[in-house]
Amino acid sequence: MTELTVLKVDVPLAAQEVAVVSYARGGQWQRAEALYKLLQGRGHVAAGATTQELAGADAGALAPAHCVVARALARQGQLSEAYAMLNRMMREEMRIDPGTFSSVAASCMDHGETALAEEVLEMRDYL
Repeated sequence: MTELTVLKVDVPLAAQEVAVVSYARGGQWQRAEALYKLLQGRGHVAAGATTQELAGADAGALAPAHCVVARALARQGQLSEAYAMLNRMMREEMRIDPGTFSSVAASCMDHGETALAEEVLEMRDYL
């Protein structure tokens, strides 16, 4: 990807999403997370499979990546999956940044799920 950036090659966002999955499967989690965030910043909505691919890694070391995935799931309207991820992260005693709870709760509100938003915020307050 670095070479493509240097050469200023315009690669479609969907093709870059494939690179996220490749990085994740190859164990290059920092690159996968960085590219995933970049795509989100450009307004690209990743497929659920890409988001789930990022979620399947070693839990403790990848807490920041899990937070990104939880936020992305919520933004994509996959609220139950985002909530389940937050629960899983809490069970595994991962460090969850407070902004993740706020982001997921805001997405819940955007989708009309106020009760779920309140539950997410209660989770944050518990920590």
